[in-house]
Amino acid sequence: MEQAHHYIFNILYDPEIPDDPETGGAFIKIEIQDENLIDPGIVLIASRPTITGVDFDIRNQVVCLEDEDIPENISLQICGFDGLDDVEFTPKCCSWATLLGDAANGKLTGNKTVNFTKASPTIINLCKDNGIEFSEPEMNADKTVATAFLTISKDVIRRLPKQGKEHKFLIKVVDDGGRETIDSLCIARSEAAIRVADPIEVYTIDDNDCMAVLAHSATIPFKLSSTYDGTDIRGVEYTKKGENDWKFVAASEPSGILRRASAPAGSPTVTITGLESGTTYQYRARCGEFTGSQINEFTTESPFIIPNYSMEEWSNFSENSKILLPGAGGERTFWDSGNHGSATMDVTLTQGSTDMFHSGEKSAKLRSQFVGIGGFAGKFAAGNLFAGTYLETQGTDGRLEFGRPYNGSHPTALSVWVNYRPGVADKNGSKNGHLAQGDLDSGQIYVALSTEPVEIRTKSSNRKLFNKDDNCILAYGEYTFNQSNYGPDGALQELKINLDYNERAQTNKPLYLIIVCSASKFGDYFDGGEGSTMYLDDFELIYE
Repeated sequence: MEQAHHYIFNILYDPEIPDDPETGGAFIKIEIQDENLIDPGIVLIASRPTITGVDFDIRNQVVCLEDEDIPENISLQICGFDGLDDVEFTPKCCSWATLLGDAANGKLTGNKTVNFTKASPTIINLCKDNGIEFSEPEMNADKTVATAFLTISKDVIRRLPKQGKEHKFLIKVVDDGGRETIDSLCIARSEAAIRVADPIEVYTIDDNDCMAVLAHSATIPFKLSSTYDGTDIRGVEYTKKGENDWKFVAASEPSGILRRASAPAGSPTVTITGLESGTTYQYRARCGEFTGSQINEFTTESPFIIPNYSMEEWSNFSENSKILLPGAGGERTFWDSGNHGSATMDVTLTQGSTDMFHSGEKSAKLRSQFVGIGGFAGKFAAGNLFAGTYLETQGTDGRLEFGRPYNGSHPTALSVWVNYRPGVADKNGSKNGHLAQGDLDSGQIYVALSTEPVEIRTKSSNRKLFNKDDNCILAYGEYTFNQSNYGPDGALQELKINLDYNERAQTNKPLYLIIVCSASKFGDYFDGGEGSTMYLDDFELIYE
């Protein structure tokens, strides 16, 4: 695709279309329209034309078994952006002579298509006089949408023979922008032609429903037809793709977060649990003795393994650098820290430690202290560790970027092994009003899922700190060590931080993972307790 181009994908369904490898599979045709935008700064996106039944649903078959069942007319409303270029009407199961009677002889033959926007006045009047009328399109007040009506009279329907299959009429609409819609009007004139609908049908899972399929569960919406009598248990059968071990799960009524964008309000749903992560499953509808013929599939999310989760890898930023990084080969990996700033004063606040650990041979040790010369020139600095990048040092302040690329999965919690001992705030750690001298410090760990990285600036003149309510944040969880120890002396203890997802997470996929750990919660304001120390090991995202 090219920049500043407007692409329109028309996916068309028509049982009359043969299987063609260049245009799509049987019954499906995909057409791509490409428009070069003169001014790419102004893009007006318009939907395809619409074809809707007036007082009926065009998706449903119209049943007219006896003449007294026939409505006075069947009317279709047709709308197109900017105008209607083509409105084509094609009878598929009968001729024009059947529809219009003897008047059509010699003028309309077979099942020829009539384009009502371009046909001659003779053809337009012939159709109108014999029961098929197309109204002149009218623009709305804003001159953006044209609306017309195609009306089929009772006399035309009465002429349709009572055959064993339904009568189908194909309607194709093209607006002035080249956008196209094809739909069908189907009429049954006999018992044999009436469609017998499946009692239950599963929806395909909407790609925009970002929380429908998780690592160990999937929520599938249903559609019930008028033939469902409410007595049989309905639900879903599922199996791993490539296997034939079908298991049944009954549906439940939706409530709260289980109501998905892919299903209308009030649709039943079924939530399948206990699935394996990173696995493709197939599913189909089941209701009593009925088993749906349509088989769909989904793939569960794969867990995200946090790089250097056990804090075993540490290296200097470069051969001659004093900056120690959580990573290997002198390169920033998943993690970074404020060591870039404190190294200017020959101080390392965050480093690997063998003092205590949960697995392997090391943990991360974060220690807060005043960084300066003789207690005068400098600032209090928090030992910290974060998923992201330290961008630059601005004097004694830092500019950071929180967030590392992520696989889009939806964990329920972050697990980490921790030992924390708060220090006591002195004059250097209690300058900005968050702690008084003598107060114990508070450490903090928080985790978030985001659609983009988050820039952090600690300089007071243009400070920008993390805000869990920013539009880019989809899920958030935190734990604050409120002036208290965590873990037994000399050992680490597991901490689980639950992730709470907001409404934006339903329709937005998480692209970045943010984890921030600080031995001093108010380190962004240069407040904290001298000697506050936090040990961290074995970070893991939990999926339930």
